[in-house]
Amino acid sequence: MSTTTSTVPLITLANGAKLPAVGFGTWAATVESAKAALEVGYRHFDGAFFYQSEKSIGEAIKLSGVPRSELFLTSKVWGHHHDTPEVSVEQSLQDFGTDYLDLLLIHWPIRFDDASFNFPNPRKTDIPAVWKKLEALVDSGKVKAIGVSNFSIKLLEEELLPIARIKPVVNQVESHPYLQQTALVEFGKEHGIHITAFSPLGGGNEDPNVVEDATIAEIAKKHGVPASAILLSWSVQRGVSVIPRSKSPERLAQNLKLVTLDQGDMDAIANISIFKRYTNPSPFWGPQTAFVFQD
Repeated sequence: MSTTTSTVPLITLANGAKLPAVGFGTWAATVESAKAALEVGYRHFDGAFFYQSEKSIGEAIKLSGVPRSELFLTSKVWGHHHDTPEVSVEQSLQDFGTDYLDLLLIHWPIRFDDASFNFPNPRKTDIPAVWKKLEALVDSGKVKAIGVSNFSIKLLEEELLPIARIKPVVNQVESHPYLQQTALVEFGKEHGIHITAFSPLGGGNEDPNVVEDATIAEIAKKHGVPASAILLSWSVQRGVSVIPRSKSPERLAQNLKLVTLDQGDMDAIANISIFKRYTNPSPFWGPQTAFVFQD
């Protein structure tokens, strides 16, 4: 059996902010699920304009009585707001019921004509231009830190870091043992860009299912915990924060219980050779967006 803790580690970002290593992924979140997350101890809420759930999160926060100072609230700018990210921020502030965001991310380096699920006219955005607008939001005090999501090393190295007056503190990407993102994690450490993993438990029931991986199952049996605990603990132990989603109060609580993996466990997971990206919209959006996943 392994040492289990329900005390979520805090990660210090490059701007000095403290980010809880396990957050609540808010895609399809409701007032009830957000309230349950707050009750079991979540303080990091990963929102986005596109998710249309920030108002529910805000209502849950108001009902909970948890002080704003204990919370870390993230939002993301969707592609139709790349010229006007301040509009996205104002809506998020209103919906969350706060006067500042802890973190604002560019959701994708892709521009769209609107926020519909038809994803109209997807094309590469002007990263330097968008970034300067995000920097202005930091200057205004409405946003404490800025970062990106779904950015490759190539985009960071060639298009963002050379022009950034305020450096990105986070890059949120899909990551789990079938998509370990080792080079991106190391690049982030070298440049003060923390990696947050979305889909840290894989893609639900899609095959191959990382939650059912034989190596993960063996390690979970060894520690006497669910496979999900191994997946989340592996990420956090390598310095990557996670934002799993759930509407189940029991599973929400379970996801906060991390275990200490030994070096043998970490090596075994590092040696998993299966590759699977569960989130890849570029075939649907068109070949002009394939650059997102090309280093």
